[in-house]
Amino acid sequence: MLTALRKYCDFKGRAPRAEYWWFFLLAAILMIVAQGLDAALFGKQSLFTLVLFLAIFLPYLGVGVRRFHDIGMSGWWVLLGVIPILGLLALIFFYVRPGTPGENRFGPNPLGDGTPQGAAA
Repeated sequence: MLTALRKYCDFKGRAPRAEYWWFFLLAAILMIVAQGLDAALFGKQSLFTLVLFLAIFLPYLGVGVRRFHDIGMSGWWVLLGVIPILGLLALIFFYVRPGTPGENRFGPNPLGDGTPQGAAA
């Protein structure tokens, strides 16, 4: 969950599905809490939400780019997110796809060589 934060602005390498979706869950929960604090303390102003957004924007972008690398695609595909509705649906489609087994042009498989555990090599 915190791997994306440790790789704060790292756009190289690969991120498995679990790394992306756990970070997504963490960010969503934190955003809900920040919006609740803003509503309770400030009414319409969104100080906590803005600060949180600025804090997680680059790690979120980085893990998204690395997720595309894991499926063998350029990180520039993350820009699909600027297209309303269809872009979001396309991103979800790509983010749930399994990564490329073994090594690809973006580096080694973050989950290992792709051989199931216990299988003979």
